[in-house]
Amino acid sequence: MDNRIFGTALSAALAMAVAGCGATAPRTGAMADETTQQEEWTSALLRKLAPDLRARVRGDDMGAVAVQVTFRRIPDEDELADLMLNRVGGQVIGRVQVATLRTIAARADVERVEPLRDVGY
Repeated sequence: MDNRIFGTALSAALAMAVAGCGATAPRTGAMADETTQQEEWTSALLRKLAPDLRARVRGDDMGAVAVQVTFRRIPDEDELADLMLNRVGGQVIGRVQVATLRTIAARADVERVEPLRDVGY
């Protein structure tokens, strides 16, 4: 096997291993530009966030954050699980990363996202 084929095979195997761990492969060119645009916070998305969450997103001061989400109509349990959220009585709560927070805010059925102040987890 020549070095080019071996290098390509090694790169592909490494990319698959990294992707399997939940990480993303490095982005290049037009694909990176398109993904960056999709990940931007628009003013409409930011308006759905409580002011302190909005400030944290703008300031890039985000790790996982505990949130309470107000939906127009609460989605089914499978959809909530996909968003890393749980239904507790009439509330929907969860501990999410910034990328998931953006996905939640981008949903048409989300009215408001607020941080949870008294968190037991």
